[in-house]
Amino acid sequence: PLFLLRDRAMDASCGHDALPAYIQLLRAFLAHSEEDIMSILSSSSKKSTTASTNFLPPTTAVGLSCLANVCSAKEMTSSSSGRICGTSIWSVCPRDVVRNEILSSTSALARIVECVRPRRSIFGSAKTEEWAGENLAECPWMRVAICVLPMMEFLTNLRARFDFQPVFEGAGSRNVALSDADAKSIMDSGLFRELLLLYTATAIDESKRETTIPNA
Repeated sequence: PLFLLRDRAMDASCGHDALPAYIQLLRAFLAHSEEDIMSILSSSSKKSTTASTNFLPPTTAVGLSCLANVCSAKEMTSSSSGRICGTSIWSVCPRDVVRNEILSSTSALARIVECVRPRRSIFGSAKTEEWAGENLAECPWMRVAICVLPMMEFLTNLRARFDFQPVFEGAGSRNVALSDADAKSIMDSGLFRELLLLYTATAIDESKRETTIPNA
């Protein structure tokens, strides 16, 4: 049923009339598990300081993955996504719907990042390269970061992974840049702080990286 709703939400021929319902459902997936996330925080902090025990509830993982896919979908970044699609009273502007829901979910996203963030900084006294020898794809914090990144790119209209090229095609969007009010909203939610803390806790100290010389 979730995939059927997603397909209808992405259908421009129907004016994306199911997009608000689909995005609100994904937002509910993120907010529904707030108590579970906080319980994971308290239990994992007692067991270990690493991220290996900080697994997200399945509902949260599904919500994150689906919302990230929406932000990266061609239907949401094309020039036509910046205007009302269709003539029905249920037709919407896809970009505006997704953007507003992401902004409304920043507090939940901040709590999710906090849940998986290792409680250690590379700038502290115990600098290690623990993540260098692990399969990063299996780390919960990496999975969360991969999902949150497309959302931030959607809000800022900048592809961080592609030399900061615009996310959206054409000039059809009424809100192609992050306004001062929206930026303040993200700051107040704690999401930006948590992303910075995630970076300082997982980035590899380049000064301690061993340089390998290939054999001739």
